[in-house]
Amino acid sequence: MAQGHEYRVSASSACCGHEMIAEKPDMQTHTTFPCDTPRLSRRYSGKRRSIGGSHVDPHETSSLLDLTRLRALIPTTQHRSIMIRRSLNVVLSTGLSAVSTVICYRSVVSSYDSEVIRSVFSLIFFILSYHATTSLLKLVFGNVLAYAIDKNLKDPLPAAALKPETRIAILYPVYNEDPARVVGSILASWEALRRLNGTDEHYEFFVLSDSRPFLNRVREEKSVLEARRIMPDIKLTYRWRSINSNAKLGNVMDFLRRFSADFKYMVVMDADSLMSGEAIHRLALLCEGNDRIGIIQTNPVPILRSSIFGRMLQFSCQLYGAPFFKAIKHYHLSDSFYIGHNAIIRVDPFVQYCILPKLEGPPPWGGKPISHDLVEAALMAKHGFDVWFIPEIEGSYEEIPSNIIAFLIRERRWMQGNIQNIRVAWGFGLKHIHRDLLMGGFMAYFSSIFWACFVAIMSVTQMGFLGGHDLKIDSPNVLIGTRYLLFYSITLLFFPRVIGIVHCLVFRSFKHHGGLLAVLLSCALDTLFSALFAPIVMVFVVRFLLMYIKSIPVKWGAQDRDDDLVPWTVCFRNFSIPLCCGLLLLVMSIPTDLDSLLFESDLFTAIAPNLSLDDRLLWACPMIASLLLSPVICRITSKNLPGFLQRKLFVTKEEANVPDIINRLYLFQSYINIVILDLKTENDAIAHAYGNRNFIAHHYHYTFKRHSRLDKFNENISNNIFISSFQNREDYEKLCNIFYL
Repeated sequence: MAQGHEYRVSASSACCGHEMIAEKPDMQTHTTFPCDTPRLSRRYSGKRRSIGGSHVDPHETSSLLDLTRLRALIPTTQHRSIMIRRSLNVVLSTGLSAVSTVICYRSVVSSYDSEVIRSVFSLIFFILSYHATTSLLKLVFGNVLAYAIDKNLKDPLPAAALKPETRIAILYPVYNEDPARVVGSILASWEALRRLNGTDEHYEFFVLSDSRPFLNRVREEKSVLEARRIMPDIKLTYRWRSINSNAKLGNVMDFLRRFSADFKYMVVMDADSLMSGEAIHRLALLCEGNDRIGIIQTNPVPILRSSIFGRMLQFSCQLYGAPFFKAIKHYHLSDSFYIGHNAIIRVDPFVQYCILPKLEGPPPWGGKPISHDLVEAALMAKHGFDVWFIPEIEGSYEEIPSNIIAFLIRERRWMQGNIQNIRVAWGFGLKHIHRDLLMGGFMAYFSSIFWACFVAIMSVTQMGFLGGHDLKIDSPNVLIGTRYLLFYSITLLFFPRVIGIVHCLVFRSFKHHGGLLAVLLSCALDTLFSALFAPIVMVFVVRFLLMYIKSIPVKWGAQDRDDDLVPWTVCFRNFSIPLCCGLLLLVMSIPTDLDSLLFESDLFTAIAPNLSLDDRLLWACPMIASLLLSPVICRITSKNLPGFLQRKLFVTKEEANVPDIINRLYLFQSYINIVILDLKTENDAIAHAYGNRNFIAHHYHYTFKRHSRLDKFNENISNNIFISSFQNREDYEKLCNIFYL
């Protein structure tokens, strides 16, 4: 629209989703707003869909007998191979875990009097052993399959081009996020997409906002308006929900109800997601060339962190993740998983089969599933649509928490969702491979619970894996030392890291991580940190479980993505419980009684651990040190490395050679930040929302047509009236006339 012209906003056209119409001003019947904005995007779709999840029955498999009838499920393309691979893993994992548990029962706990304690301890050992063994075997099997058996296995073939009628929605659900980061990502992706031939008419972006503060909403809308101004050809819709129920799941469902009839596929993103145009278009071509594909999940590479904690996570995800994600692809094949973002979804089967009902009972046990992505993938595969995980698609990125506190906040939310998956795993008629995924997500957190029980029993009963508990087998006259059982457990924990390092050496990927010596030093430091970090996570997971039992709800908040230094007061306040647990464990592990400790002349000799593998305090020292130093660990890892160390420690591929899409993100994000810099307070937002001519015309297009709730006006209108009138077309128009005209 040419600058300086006046356009009136026709209420009828705005309601129907039509563009603004240039007509002569008529102050008696219409409000006129001078407008320089580009074409306004959609308000509604041509057809609204009913979203009900009628095909989803939570009680479809409510008994063990029902589980035997899963043969009737529609198979995916690689169904037989998946069954064989899973069965082999289950048999071997069960066998190895059972053997190690029998050895544990007949040696480690054999000297303890209580049969209940012996049985509980052995059961916990079996559960932990099975979880670790099956995870390791997935990694080993997947890589053997990838490089030995599946050499001729081809990925789904992409179509040559998208069909003319194909439309793809790219969704960005946001909740009080940085609008410059979100819109910068959209602009970077669109700029890359429009460089590709024949893509302009196929893609449309949606910012789906659940933000509550008025300032955030105005900043978001101003960012979207500016994005349309600098790229007039972009199809970008801003949608704000007046009722933000069910968090991200409810936001996506709202989009499906209103707009999904217009789209064949949707690409679901997070607020911190970034995907290159080539990656998005390749996903679309893969779906277009294979009608049986329901979901394709890429591997989002973590980027943009500068704190020590964030850089360690980025480094470990890339180094150890390379063989892991390859293994996942070849183990799961066409029955893989979906993590909720950086993935493409075929809309029609998703709406038909994957809309989840509320689970019976009050939250957190009932209600809408929080970890809905795994269940949605399982329901898609149940009805015969392939779900692929393809890590080879490059150009897919995300951001991760920058400090331990932000990481634990996110883990609590994920833990609650995975607890719900206990009941989901036994219902809905899911395939066994997807039940394994749901239970694996559950055990990722409950392994910490079982480990805490494990440590508590060993501390109270003085049991240990070393010294005096060997198992003698008479027939072949063999003595099985229980220290080998301990080494077996350590192997299960650390062998995946060894595989990651070997993979890095074999494929010479260390050149992307600062060199061989830098990789080895980074791995050593990361392993040391992981050993110190695990007990801290264990204590917090136990605390989260107690909060879950007390029905303390999880609040869905914005993730902290700033690399700011965590203050000491925050560290000690948040880590007081781990510190107390460390003191308690230290007292329980000291190899002397209280009387001797009080009257011992040489205190250091009484409490110092002996340099022997049979000394229980020596084995407990890493856990004790971790818990006692947890505030210090949080503080130190939230710092940034000095510049010269950043070039050598925890270096990622994207830091060594920055992709163009990330450079474009930086550019657009910086520009949008400048545009919204003047919006710092609520008063600034009100002044802009009711006094900027471009913003007024843009926002009027998205307001709801309701009767006026303003009885009278005066010069001292409060902020609350401006905020409450922001989504009411009639009130917004009246206040704009007062404020602007």
